[in-house]
Amino acid sequence: MTVPELPEVERVRRTLEPAMAGARFDQVQLNRPDLRQPFPAGFVRRLHGQRVQALARRGKYLLGEDGI
Repeated sequence: MTVPELPEVERVRRTLEPAMAGARFDQVQLNRPDLRQPFPAGFVRRLHGQRVQALARRGKYLLGEDGI
């Protein structure tokens, strides 16, 4: 598996943000809950139904900002 370069991650963010901004999280699935750091208890339940306010990037991570 290759790691994406920073410009590729930013291009994906810019492509996805217009389609995702304002959308709701209808389904949340944690494929790798141990990927970076543990998710807080009740994370999936709290995120369900929230709106995506923006899609941000921190390093090579994409962050869906939801106002929680």
